[in-house]
Amino acid sequence: MMNINKQKVSVIIPYYNSMEFVEICLNSVLAQSYSDIEIIIINDGSDEENSNFLESLLTDDRIVYIKNDRKRGVAFSRNIGIEKAAGEYIFFLDSDDLLTSDALEVLVENIQDSPAIFGTLKRLVRSSDINVPNDIEESSDSSEPIESEELLKWIDEPKVIRKELSPRKLFKGGSILNGLIKSEFIRKNHIRFYEGTEGYTDISGIIPFIIHVEKLPKLTIRTYYKRAGIHSITNPALIQRPIEERVREFIKLYLDLNKEYGQIETAKRFLDRIFLSYYRRTVIYIFKDSNNFDEFFKLYGKAIKLLDKSRLSSQPMHIRGEIKHLERGNQKKFQKFLRLHIEARDFRNGIRGVKRFKKYVYKKAFQYISNFPVKNNLIMFESFLGKQYSDNPRAIYQYLKDHHPEYKMYWSVDPRFKKGLPQTGVPYVNRFSIKWLFLTARARFWVTNSRMPLWIPKPKNTIYLQTWHGTPLKKLAQDQKEVLMPGTTTEKYKKNFHKESRNWDYLVSPNRYSTEIFRSAFQFDKQMIESGYPRNDVFYSSVRDERASAFKKKHGLPEDKKFILYAPTWRDNQYHQVGQYKMDLKLDLEKLRNELGEEYIVILRMHYLVAENFDLDAYQGFAYDFSKHEDIQDLYLISDLLITDYSSVFFDYANLKRPMIFFTYDIDEYRGDIRGFYFNFEEEAPGPIVKTTEEVIEAIKNMSRDQDSNKRFNDFYQRFCYLEDGHAAERVVKEVILKNK
Repeated sequence: MMNINKQKVSVIIPYYNSMEFVEICLNSVLAQSYSDIEIIIINDGSDEENSNFLESLLTDDRIVYIKNDRKRGVAFSRNIGIEKAAGEYIFFLDSDDLLTSDALEVLVENIQDSPAIFGTLKRLVRSSDINVPNDIEESSDSSEPIESEELLKWIDEPKVIRKELSPRKLFKGGSILNGLIKSEFIRKNHIRFYEGTEGYTDISGIIPFIIHVEKLPKLTIRTYYKRAGIHSITNPALIQRPIEERVREFIKLYLDLNKEYGQIETAKRFLDRIFLSYYRRTVIYIFKDSNNFDEFFKLYGKAIKLLDKSRLSSQPMHIRGEIKHLERGNQKKFQKFLRLHIEARDFRNGIRGVKRFKKYVYKKAFQYISNFPVKNNLIMFESFLGKQYSDNPRAIYQYLKDHHPEYKMYWSVDPRFKKGLPQTGVPYVNRFSIKWLFLTARARFWVTNSRMPLWIPKPKNTIYLQTWHGTPLKKLAQDQKEVLMPGTTTEKYKKNFHKESRNWDYLVSPNRYSTEIFRSAFQFDKQMIESGYPRNDVFYSSVRDERASAFKKKHGLPEDKKFILYAPTWRDNQYHQVGQYKMDLKLDLEKLRNELGEEYIVILRMHYLVAENFDLDAYQGFAYDFSKHEDIQDLYLISDLLITDYSSVFFDYANLKRPMIFFTYDIDEYRGDIRGFYFNFEEEAPGPIVKTTEEVIEAIKNMSRDQDSNKRFNDFYQRFCYLEDGHAAERVVKEVILKNK
């Protein structure tokens, strides 16, 4: 980099409850190659824990700390920062984002006579999206996370290309981030951010550029990493907030900014353009809820009265029709054009490939069939996306079959997995077949432990019972800091999960601990049934020993051996492709057979998402793979001890009061990088934690079957199994099925 006259840069960072990211954010600024900086960080009413953590980081004398008396919003905090800024330049940074190590230097060097300059922004979906130099990649153990200080050492140095863009094009995304702005320009044009809403406030800071500047430079070099979709329930991103809140705010901002700038042609054109874009993105979704129809019909109508109608000439006919009748207040004609809008959108999406077209046809057929009255005695069951006849749905199905035969019940099954399911006695229908389509669209109840396809709309009079499939140890859904699964991003995964959970009418919880987590992780605000898990009823059944003996006899398993069940979970970051996960068998079967083969045999049960087929020919008579067996409950009943890791199976297995060993060879990576835990696993796990096969063998040799004398186990049992008594399925059926006849 060339030498440049040092002029101070004031970096303004509003902060609210983002302690998991703020340290790397601050470090990315403090480590800048351009050192003449001040960092103005405004604590916008964060809670005590987040405030204390932030204040522990304020060790550099270049940091100016301001604490608002309560939450005032990003706009208020930025405006306070502008007032306090002493630098010749101002740079706005969010507290969960970060800069490349010479971002400020390259921006100052290239700003020249322009009032502002912008770099290139990269969305940071997961930590691995930050490019690091080869020497770091090669010198670091791939199982260890790269420290933030190492990440911040790097900046790729491609040739810097300076492009001149119109403000309209530059600010197309509606964000003022990643721009170095001259303080003189801010003062001269009285730039302040609109404080009347929580969201969309960048627009008010952009308008002065639209009015006063014809061209602004943008550099091709990357300077800014923007985290995407990883906010918690206590600090949701704008896109994660309810659409009703967002639309109210946007229209309020549009109305108020029109009062201030509506007489200035360039500003008015910009405001109308972003309004039309926003309208087209939201109108379908906001009018899905008939309860709010009148409110938003009036709101949009009020805004449209300010819209310059000459902007509509390029809009499709259905958009022009909607806007005309919104302005006139004619709801019936507006709804006619809205239906046309929905059809146009669905058709446009449906013709983008064969799979999409099939979904389009199915969705339309499903919507048509679901207009007919539901069949009140019809129930559709599904377990693990149609791959199994198992889990909580099976227990509920069996209870209904025994006690309420008046119900017509079908199982949704993926035909690829049908071979491993019971061949008689269970009424199956192939998932996505024509018959499945008719039954699912007209069923009074859906009962599943996973998720339904998002493209299938839940019929108005269908009741969706979500049982879920485990007591959570590892972070779920909205509580996950980062989603590492293939084929998705953190933002997309959380958004889709949120859409799915809006359809659930009831959610089954096994205990108070799970209830609290489910509320947060699934953002579920409807009826929770805290009943124990129906699938665990079998543990308290008088026929459980008979069922275990029958299973051993059916599969030719020896009666004179003890059974070790190995049931690990899957790893989000180890996969072959979308929906098919790798599983390296870290448990050394050869060593186990040599040490324990006289007394034990091993049963393998991989997670249903794991695609591996293990070749156990070398271990005949000692190791058996029952991963494809439809119901893990049978394997629990025959086993004398469980070896697992972070799988929720151990919460269920605890009901048997049999020994458990936790083979957690990758616990540091799993806890830190892959998922994270809800409680201190090392201190509270109801059994020994080991990392090698040798330690597994030692633990087995030293274990005791008497769990009653184990205080740690008993504390665990009382916390997680206290509701289990063999009647959970009965409680769920009475609360959901029988109450909604």
